[in-house]
Amino acid sequence: MKKLMIVLLFIFAFASVAASPADCATGATQKRAAKKGAALYICPMDPDVKSPRPGKCPKCGMTLRAATDADVTTEVPMPGAKPATNASERQVEKAITANAAKPDAASSAASPAAENKPKSADEAAAAYFTNTVLLTQDGKPVHFYDDLLKGRVVLINFVFTTCQGVCPVMTANLAKVQEYLGERVGSHVNMISISVDPAVDTPEALKKFAESYKVKSGWYFLTGKKDDVELVLRKLGGYVADKNDHTSLLIIGNLETGQWMKMFAMARPTEIADAVIKIAGTK
Repeated sequence: MKKLMIVLLFIFAFASVAASPADCATGATQKRAAKKGAALYICPMDPDVKSPRPGKCPKCGMTLRAATDADVTTEVPMPGAKPATNASERQVEKAITANAAKPDAASSAASPAAENKPKSADEAAAAYFTNTVLLTQDGKPVHFYDDLLKGRVVLINFVFTTCQGVCPVMTANLAKVQEYLGERVGSHVNMISISVDPAVDTPEALKKFAESYKVKSGWYFLTGKKDDVELVLRKLGGYVADKNDHTSLLIIGNLETGQWMKMFAMARPTEIADAVIKIAGTK
């Protein structure tokens, strides 16, 4: 009996050891598969085109680019529901919250009591987005927060006029969005396209670019001093060292509710317009 028990234990131990290499191999394979699956390439023109390998888009022929964490389309939140946010949006919210909690350096120096006085939501948003002066396509100076964002719903994207890739198609698509939104644009909705190439994109160049797409009132194409434009771009997560690497994401925000979301600027115009209307109605 003892001999039988010993034999059985030996067989069991051997089976366990023999299974280990296979289990490890499976785990390694899974890790390799996960690692392989993590690499994703998308078309700048049509983000629905995805590939695990670099190459050309089979639809438009453009070079696929590596996807980033920013390449996320958030679901349109229903009124009353807490909006889904990605990492970039959480950083913006965190920054706004931090600005709301911290006193302004100049006001603190003037009044020590100001250190304990929290900023209002409006003041916090103004502090975060800044009131940097930029120029519209008409050459008009505007304060970025007070004149374009405050109390409004905004659609913001990034372009440059000499772009031979996504910019022309993206702008044409957003022109259709403006048509669907109708009189909302220019009243409580502002559309904003910021140049990532301010050295070349003068107000005159932007005006010519905008007119070629029959852009109507309420859509602002912005440029300005390089440092000023870059400051605003960084606040929005749109700064790039190479203008050709700019994102094709559209940022939609409601400055009254503090709700923000991102969509691909090449999404169907009706889908973008519906998202704007829903976020405008969110309280």
